[in-house]
Amino acid sequence: MRNIVFLIAILAIVACGKNEKSAQSNTTTTEEKKPIEGIVLTTDQLKLMNIELGNPEKRAFVGNIVANGKVTVLANDMADISAPLRGTVVKINAHEGQFVKKGMILMELTSPDIINLQREYLVAQSELVFLEKEWERQQTMAKENVGASRNEQEVRSKVMMQKAILKTTASKLRLADIPTPQYDGEIMEKIRIIAPISGYIDHFPVSIGTTAMEGAKLAHIKSFDDPHADIAIYERDLQKIRAGQAVRLRFADPSVPETVGHVEYIGRDISPETKTVTLHVPFKAPAGKTIATDMLVTALIESSGTQQMTALPESAVVQDEGKFYYFLMEKNDDKSLTFKKIEFTPLSMTQGWVAVEASLLGKQFVVKGANVLLSESKKEEVE
Repeated sequence: MRNIVFLIAILAIVACGKNEKSAQSNTTTTEEKKPIEGIVLTTDQLKLMNIELGNPEKRAFVGNIVANGKVTVLANDMADISAPLRGTVVKINAHEGQFVKKGMILMELTSPDIINLQREYLVAQSELVFLEKEWERQQTMAKENVGASRNEQEVRSKVMMQKAILKTTASKLRLADIPTPQYDGEIMEKIRIIAPISGYIDHFPVSIGTTAMEGAKLAHIKSFDDPHADIAIYERDLQKIRAGQAVRLRFADPSVPETVGHVEYIGRDISPETKTVTLHVPFKAPAGKTIATDMLVTALIESSGTQQMTALPESAVVQDEGKFYYFLMEKNDDKSLTFKKIEFTPLSMTQGWVAVEASLLGKQFVVKGANVLLSESKKEEVE
């Protein structure tokens, strides 16, 4: 109950601050005033909102490199599933988001093409049997000098060609997971679509009755048994990186605990737009947490040596959509305070501190309650 009352008080104070700004802007004066960018609060409002100010400090940092990236999976851990033949979906055994095991039947298709392919195999097999018998007869006649050897060679050529036709038709049947038919056996009327790997279905654009052309994509599966992160580091830090370096990964979602990985390999292509190089970092997925591709992460890449750097406590830094911000305080003529949300790139992180530019030393920042101001800034952006 006390928390609810406190929250109502904060909202009322902020609303009053907005009303005061609105009233001031509506007052007609001979002097035109420029609008103040940022969140304007009084010292009394700061106390009620439990916001505290502080200055950067000099701290010893291990040579960590801070960079942003996102979760990815390797090409071997992804599978596009396509229709081997034209057909219509008649049965579905899975759905988007489901975990499936390798070999599971995802769906079944039916089509006249399935029957025609089996018919082609049986016809080719029957023709081969006839040609082989004719070849035997021609060989016997050649030995007895009854017929010319040329006829035997022609039949032999036809046998070889028919064997090739039979083999290619059998290969088509195998690719469609259809067993080779027998003369006295049953003819399959459906194709079974099998999961080639174990993983999660993240794309499943079919339903009962969907007609799929040959080669059409039916599903996409991703495995997260070996998750990776693609980390973008600036060109200036490239020489500080080597394969095998330890990497700590922090997720944008604070409910996902920090995990560890290492630099597996370093890209050799520098982006002309961002001047960054991609590091590929395999990591251990946090137990009990859902990991998905394109989740935003912050990487702390450990390097040797220590140095003194200007730093803010982690409580002064907020993240929003993978970007870092702090709130810089400026005093106004009417004794109110303006807080500007400024995006920045951390130079390093260690033991609860974030390294910032040395030029910020001596300035005042929000060191407690930054999340409250972040929420308020989002409201003003919407308005």
